Amino acid sequence: MEINYFYLFRKYKFFFLLFVITAVVVTSISVYRQPALYEATAKIFINDGSNIKILYSMIKSDQIYDRVINQLNLVQVFKVENIGQTHNVLDRSLQAVLDSRVNTVEIKIRLKDGKLAAEIVNAFVLELQKIYPEIRLPETVEDPLDSKVVEKTIPPVVPIDQNKIEVIVLSVLLSVAAAVFLSILAEHFFSRGSKKEQ
Repeated sequence: MEINYFYLFRKYKFFFLLFVITAVVVTSISVYRQPALYEATAKIFINDGSNIKILYSMIKSDQIYDRVINQLNLVQVFKVENIGQTHNVLDRSLQAVLDSRVNTVEIKIRLKDGKLAAEIVNAFVLELQKIYPEIRLPETVEDPLDSKVVEKTIPPVVPIDQNKIEVIVLSVLLSVAAAVFLSILAEHFFSRGSKKEQ
């Protein structure tokens, strides 16, 4: 059956417009009500390439998690009931990226509080250094705090781009496609009903 999209649009134009506008408005409200997120990043280097994968696997281990949680009192900071729930928060927020070609691991965390994000990343690196003292430090370090990271981590002041415009554009495209599909479906059932009456 050949579909006349222009005919469908003329016949169901109010449904089209209402469906698309509603979808875009709902998506826009939900997207712009999301809190701003700040990303803190640290990159660490280890001379012994054979240990880099072990180091990477330890980042999200219970041992490192518990040390960081206790050091920064994250159970209270995240306002959760126990340390297990704090693990879940870190799992959702923390990302580790391994680059075995240059023996580096990048630790990233996204939180609403940029200062806290930087403190957590630095705490992870500090705990990893306790296990692997051979982690390379910056060659020019004046402030001892900088020695926690290879690339200095400071509290981010600008929130990350959460692709809000892309999400809204995608919602427009998806809502148009859904409106077309529902219009075809409605036309199919209406045409079947009219044929039965005849």
